[in-house]
Amino acid sequence: VSTFAFQPPSATFVSNLTGRVLEAGEAPDAAYWRRQAREPVAFRACIETLAAHFGHDRIVRVMPNTPAAINQGMSVWTATETVDEAQRETVRGLLGAIGRELAVDDEGKLDMATALSGSGPAYVFLFIEALIEAGVAIGLTAEEAEAMTMQTLAGAAAYAQVSEFSPAELRERVTSKGGTTAAGLQELDRGEFRELLAACVRAACVRSWELGAAQ
Repeated sequence: VSTFAFQPPSATFVSNLTGRVLEAGEAPDAAYWRRQAREPVAFRACIETLAAHFGHDRIVRVMPNTPAAINQGMSVWTATETVDEAQRETVRGLLGAIGRELAVDDEGKLDMATALSGSGPAYVFLFIEALIEAGVAIGLTAEEAEAMTMQTLAGAAAYAQVSEFSPAELRERVTSKGGTTAAGLQELDRGEFRELLAACVRAACVRSWELGAAQ
């Protein structure tokens, strides 16, 4: 989680790697946020702790993710009530430069964001690995399986973002009764795919809570 603390007329930025406070003139640009998103989080503190450290309560906490490295990130952030609208616009501008941003009112939702969008790329990467391996197992070359997998996931995600249909409706439209997709999805259901994903996200969220409580 990256943090910055507004203290008019400037803002203080804290590295999510070490907790080091950036010096004057080190205000982050998009490249800074991309670097932050690529590294594992070693520093974590709640707004209350940060406010005590900085001696004021104009604090913003951000949970970015690794696709910020190519300006396709998802950054979830929250701010104290004393952060004014102009400062919130600054946050939106900084985070919008590396992808999408979403403000939440409850700081506790950053733990949920950590579990879903923060850790989410790792879940997707695992799915990519597994799908490539499955393609190789049925006779494709690794290069063929990787090309099909990468474009299928990228295309499906892009389609879902712009479609008038929900993901569930899109899935149903691809799934013909008694067809190949139905056969494959039946195996995912047999393996309790949804339940596994729910357990995965829940475990990450609980761990985020535990790490927060240990600070």
